[in-house]
Order: sequence, then structure tokens, then C-alpha cells
Amino acid sequence: MKGQANSNGVEENAGFPLIPEDDYLFIIDEVKDGISSANRDPMPQVTLKVANGQYKGAIVWDNIVIPKKDSPAYGIMGRTKRFLHCIAEPYDGEFDFDTSRWILKKIKAAIKHEIQPEGKNKGKPRAVVNYYILDEKLNGESWGEEQES
Repeated sequence: MKGQANSNGVEENAGFPLIPEDDYLFIIDEVKDGISSANRDPMPQVTLKVANGQYKGAIVWDNIVIPKKDSPAYGIMGRTKRFLHCIAEPYDGEFDFDTSRWILKKIKAAIKHEIQPEGKNKGKPRAVVNYYILDEKLNGESWGEEQES
């Protein structure tokens, strides 16, 4: 790809800010499909963007493993079920899922810091989702900046 760019007035930085451990309201900004877990279960990667407050626009990534009933990973289906419930998607019993419906859904999550065990950022902290927080009002009603907290 060739093109032109303009970085006048933009301060150089080394990456994304590490948001503090806390509860945040996010918007699902992107979903990458076609990724599989080690057990070959579907594992969409969601890009969560902080929706409001001081850290608005900061990004956290999470993998949502959707294990098959006979998968060794089925023990984490409860986390997947919680995620789907929080974004008002089918989650109980047998159901179909469609990750294209996840885009722009709102979700609350508790963020914790985890030290990266390997790679170029080995030993550095990163923000990860500790758990998702159910707020059934988020994806059923109008929502905007007035809900900032």
C-alpha cells in the first residue's frame, strides 16, 4: 500500500495506555472471526473500547471461546454464556450465534492487570477482562453520554 499521511500536531507514543483496574462501560468496536482455540473451538476476538469517562477510547481485547459440548474447554462455557447474556444475545440451552450482531453492543466489564508471560512485552502488565457485569438495561434501551459515570 502507498499513500500519504500527516502527523502534524500528533504526539508520538509507544502504544495503548494501560487503564487502571476498575469496572468500565465498553462498546464492542470490532469482532475478528476465523480464529480457533487450541481445541479447535470457535474463538472470536473482540475489541472493547471504553465508552466514556477519562479513559474513553482506550482498548482492551478479549477472546470469547465458544466450546463444543464434547470439547475439553467446555468448562469455560459459563464465561461465554455470561458474555452473551450481557450483550443481550441468545445464551441459554441450544442456540445459534452470529458474531456480526455483537458489533456496537454495550457491555460492562471488570478489568484487572496481568503480567504478560511471553513475547516482546514479556513481564509487562496488560489490561484483561476479569469478568463481565450484567446490566440488562444496556442493550435494550437508548444509550448515550448521559450515562457517563
